[in-house]
Amino acid sequence: MLQKYDKYDYRVQLMRIFACFIVIGCHVRAEPVINGGLDKELLLIHGFFDDGVAVFFLIMGFFLPATKEPFWKSVGKTFCRILIPVLLLKIGLQVLDNWITNEASLLECLAHPAFNFTELLRHFVTLNFLEGNFSTHLWYITSYLRIVILFPLLKLLTLEHPLSPKVCRWIIAINVISMFVSDLQALFPSQFGTIGTFVIFDVSLTYVLIGYVLYQNQHRFKNNWKYRILFPAAMVGINIVRFILQCVLFQRTLENNYFYYWTTAVSLVFTVCFAGFFLTFARETPPRWSKVINYIGKKTYWIYLIHMAVFLFLNYRGIGNRIYAVTIGITPNLITKLGYDIFYPIVVFICCLLISMGIDCIKALLLFLYHRMPFTKA
Repeated sequence: MLQKYDKYDYRVQLMRIFACFIVIGCHVRAEPVINGGLDKELLLIHGFFDDGVAVFFLIMGFFLPATKEPFWKSVGKTFCRILIPVLLLKIGLQVLDNWITNEASLLECLAHPAFNFTELLRHFVTLNFLEGNFSTHLWYITSYLRIVILFPLLKLLTLEHPLSPKVCRWIIAINVISMFVSDLQALFPSQFGTIGTFVIFDVSLTYVLIGYVLYQNQHRFKNNWKYRILFPAAMVGINIVRFILQCVLFQRTLENNYFYYWTTAVSLVFTVCFAGFFLTFARETPPRWSKVINYIGKKTYWIYLIHMAVFLFLNYRGIGNRIYAVTIGITPNLITKLGYDIFYPIVVFICCLLISMGIDCIKALLLFLYHRMPFTKA
């Protein structure tokens, strides 16, 4: 992508893995509101599975000023790296749709591929990837590309100029205050209507800027055991606060789940503590298993793209019901509900990882065959 990630910074890759797992958990988990009733135990657990997208935006800011390439060259590479996998995904989903939903065999789908070129072209011309089956999570792609286009503007806030850090801090302060005001308005609705908030950048760009500031100041809490304990404790405390606030909203209506969106100020504080915890560890002395972490971290984009299709593929074959039966189905309590919300995302994550590894093998085979062609030897 546009940022030049340090392949040796296992902490960032570990954050990406957890963020991807959280996104999967957000889609796979058992819903706390069923048939007009509220399961408060599931609601409490879900606070840890709602901020994966926020973590991804935060990571984007870690390496905001790192690229040295000309802007349009970087943009071109980024669009190719992002959109080519999306194109392959969209083609695959159209061809394998009936196989995923268990309405036809794989051989039938491959023998009679259903492919709508006009629809596919419309998705890419409009940069609207939400349309089509198994694509509701692809809104993130458009948001990411928009940030890439705005990169020169964000780059100005990172220059070595006396005004740059001041402007960056002011923008962050104004946007964070606006987020807190929005949270208060959701909690205490006014009879005079919603009060307007002043936002310079939207929430995703605010996360990017905060990520940049956080990564630049990591020396303040790196290798500091006080922060290593404080950040996880703060995450638990913030989730309890979010749980209480959401319960207040649910007392009014079960359709208002405002405090479980990543765009809230509560989510922002939770995400900063999440990232801060990983940054307390030293980058200079990576563990022996850092190569494995780096490899899986590089696969998180493909895992993110295909996880909805894999999840529904498993669901249509009863895997979700079987996991439910051996967890919540035995004795519904906090432990079994936590087991379901953790184990099922792990199954989906592993399946997606294996598929992405298979894609790597296909790419390696195609490159091998390409280099064996007579015209490549000339």
